[in-house]
Amino acid sequence: MNLKKMLLSCSLFALIGMGLLAGCNKAAEVEAPSTQTSEVQKNELPGFPDFTYQKVIADTTIFPPRNDPEHTYKELIFPSVIKASDYFANPLGTYYMYYAPHDAPAGIYLAYSNSPTGPWTRYSDIPIITRRWVTQVTGSSSLISHISSPHAIWVPEETTDKKLYLYFHGENTDTRLAKSHDGIHFTYDKTVVSTAGTYKKIDGLSEVSYARVYRYTMPSKGNKYTMVIMGNNGGTRKIYLCWSGEARNWRCQNNALITPNSSESGGQFGGPQAAGPVYFPWKGKHYVVFNAGSGNLHIAEVGADFNLENHLGVFYDSLTTAPENGRVGASTFLTIGSTMYMFYEVGQRGATKIALATAPIQ
Repeated sequence: MNLKKMLLSCSLFALIGMGLLAGCNKAAEVEAPSTQTSEVQKNELPGFPDFTYQKVIADTTIFPPRNDPEHTYKELIFPSVIKASDYFANPLGTYYMYYAPHDAPAGIYLAYSNSPTGPWTRYSDIPIITRRWVTQVTGSSSLISHISSPHAIWVPEETTDKKLYLYFHGENTDTRLAKSHDGIHFTYDKTVVSTAGTYKKIDGLSEVSYARVYRYTMPSKGNKYTMVIMGNNGGTRKIYLCWSGEARNWRCQNNALITPNSSESGGQFGGPQAAGPVYFPWKGKHYVVFNAGSGNLHIAEVGADFNLENHLGVFYDSLTTAPENGRVGASTFLTIGSTMYMFYEVGQRGATKIALATAPIQ
């Protein structure tokens, strides 16, 4: 069982939403002990951190949905965590976590805490970014079915005060960008990657979603920002690469960065699948961690120029017991002192929760 990542504390948190409603604050209480005890995931890949599951920090009991069809959900996914106090004068808490439901109507939610371990307090029981708002500001002729997978990052080169960028998808054919000056209220910017039209960057894909963006320069490209994104190529989900100088206008390569192999198969989607990519620099080398159809997190070395594809195997082996139940994904990492925190999805689709695991590092 393994977990390795020293994700640049790119605790990306980008919130995209016209943070409409406030109120409805609800503190996340520490989860009652589950049937699963804390267990160290023994690392099969030497030299990477060994993570210990700690607790669920967001689910439908901690953050219950509203009793209305436009703001309901059965699962929560794709955490993105930033240290808000590094960027905002008077944040709600030291840390912001952006997260979302998966299925329609979904929406981007915000929680905050003074510690990465919680407790986490929900900003509002209504999304700070809703599908109806995105439909309206984009002038779409039909209601967008859902928006999900938030990813936040601070962009100091931005010339306005809206330096927090939030990427998200909706529909699955479009990855979008919104900006904020406070991490709560967002202004829509534009589509950045799409499967068709002006922002089509990669050929032959039916989905481009679950993007994460990092401030990293590939030597051969001279870019400032690097994006890893999931693309659906004929039913097989692969990881693709894009790059930018200012995090708004992107170039992408047509060939996949990571194509899943037979050991990365199984689960709901059958054959080899790869999604939820995360850039993971570690001890001078460059890796991408991703969730696979197997239900585990896998890792591949990509090199400083992201021109390698060296599949190393399982990075984190999901536990068969609750709450992981044989599936983990959408990991993101935050390092504070000698501890690395992993925020990630746990559980099978339809009942996914957001959990925390920790690892000591030297």
